[in-house]
This record gives sequence, C-alpha cells and structure tokens, in this order.
Amino acid sequence: DGSISNYTRTILGAVTQRFRINFKVINMLIGEPAQKLCGSPIPAESINMMDSQHVFFLNDAPYIDECLNIKRLNIKYQTMFNPQKNMDITFVSTNSEGKTQYTDDFAYDSFLSLTQNVKEAMEFAFFLSTKRNRKLTMVYAKEFPSHERIYKKTLHEDAIKHRSVTVRLLNYEQFYNQFLNNISLFDVGIAPSYILEVIAPIFKPGFIVGYKNYVDKDYKNAIYTFPDDLSYYDKALAPALVALSVSEMLYYMLNKKTESQWLRRAVYLSLQKEGLKEEGLLDSIIYELKKPIRNKKRTADA
Repeated sequence: DGSISNYTRTILGAVTQRFRINFKVINMLIGEPAQKLCGSPIPAESINMMDSQHVFFLNDAPYIDECLNIKRLNIKYQTMFNPQKNMDITFVSTNSEGKTQYTDDFAYDSFLSLTQNVKEAMEFAFFLSTKRNRKLTMVYAKEFPSHERIYKKTLHEDAIKHRSVTVRLLNYEQFYNQFLNNISLFDVGIAPSYILEVIAPIFKPGFIVGYKNYVDKDYKNAIYTFPDDLSYYDKALAPALVALSVSEMLYYMLNKKTESQWLRRAVYLSLQKEGLKEEGLLDSIIYELKKPIRNKKRTADA
C-alpha cells in the first residue's frame, strides 16, 4: 500500500534535514602522505580545511591498528542526526595497556563500527546522499593489501610504504580537479561484484576507483579491476560498501541524467542481498530525497 515503517520514516526524516556535519578527528593525516597530497602536513585542528560545506576524510589501511599496537577502534556518538547540533564523531582507540588514546589515523575498523549493520549503513548512506545535494564532497581513500604479505616483521615499514601508495593513487591533479568540481571520488578498494557489474560500466572514469594490483605502481587508468576472490571482503565489509555504493547511486539518480533504471536495479539487488527487503523502500527513499530539490529545476529522471 506504499506505506513505510516508522524506522524508515525516521531515517528519511533525519536525512532530509539540512544540518551541517563535522567530524572531529585527531591528527587525521601526518607526515609524508600529507605532503604528497596537500603539500604540507595537516594539523589536527584543520579538519575543516576546505570550507564548512566540505569534509575531507582519508582512511588508512586496515592494518594500521596492528601497526600502532592498539585494539579495534570504537566510535562514540556525541550527536546523531540532530538538526539542532553538528554531528560530532570522535574516533578513539585503546592501547595495549587498556588506556584510551586518540589515534592519528582513521583505521578502517572505525568505519565498520560506524556501519555495524546494514540498516545503520543505509542510514549513513542516505545521509551522505542528502549532504551531497548540498555540494558536500567526501573522499574515501582505502586499500586492501594481501594479509599474507602485510603481516610480517616489517609491518611498520610496510604500513608506511602502502600508506604512501594510497595517497599516490589519488594523484594531486586528479584529486583536486575532481574535488573542486564537486565530484565525489571514492576509492573503496573493492566492492561486492553484484554492485560493480552494474555500476562500473555506467560511471565515468574516476567515480569508482579500485586496484589493478596493490603492488602495481601503474595507476594511470581511472577505473581498476578488483580482486577476484571477494568472499572474505563481502562478508566483512558488505555493510560499509553497500552504504558507499548506494549513497553514490542515489546521488546520480537524483542529480544526473543517466541510466537510472540500471542504477535502481543495482540498489534493489544490493538491498535484497543484504537482507533489507522492505517493500517500496527504494521508491520511498528516492521520493523523500527528491523533495528538497523539487521546487528547483528537475535534474534527474530517477
């Protein structure tokens, strides 16, 4: 009958609010990688280094927590989808002695903690989509190295080396040209094949960036192939990847004239595969997300 659940209605109500987001992070990027990407190290207090409408967010490789000898990161929600306040998320970790400490990296575990289940991941995705309508660009840089190769005695050197690779992948010119043009560039490293099969041929080069091979230094092509064996990553990372992929798809469905039926199908398959099978959910989301721009010129055929 077209009705949606109270939970979904709550999500849709939250993401259509026009409030600002602010990620509080300690030492988000340090040393050589920062110099390669931005020309100089980024001080911890410069999280809003672009302007109030842009949040830059760079994740390091998942083994950084091993490198720093810390436990899995925890996220503390200070405010969550409260239109009256900024959305402050502080990333903290616990060291080997059990003491709380602030980290100098966004270990990937932090993002997984933020999206612990599919509904929470979808909620975050819808939020990102809504914010992109306000020209907020999020850049998500990530790499997934081989576990066999990484977990060796040279772990720390390896981590530093591959962290540099991550930054090199988003080469200076490509990154800033796309960033300044309000184009979201996601390097999700991998994504479930049922999303990639539909999305990769549709997006223009640069929208979805993967890895031909994580030791391959030739990063000239904008769209890379992805690892053949996705079983481990599908299980561990699906919620976060679905969140990223769906938010990206919704953005194009709402703002670009493109193959929206293909995108709609991809979203549907993603939701279905992840167990989110509520009838009419996608149509409800699209309807709600289009409402804020409905009085403006129509920009999508979704």
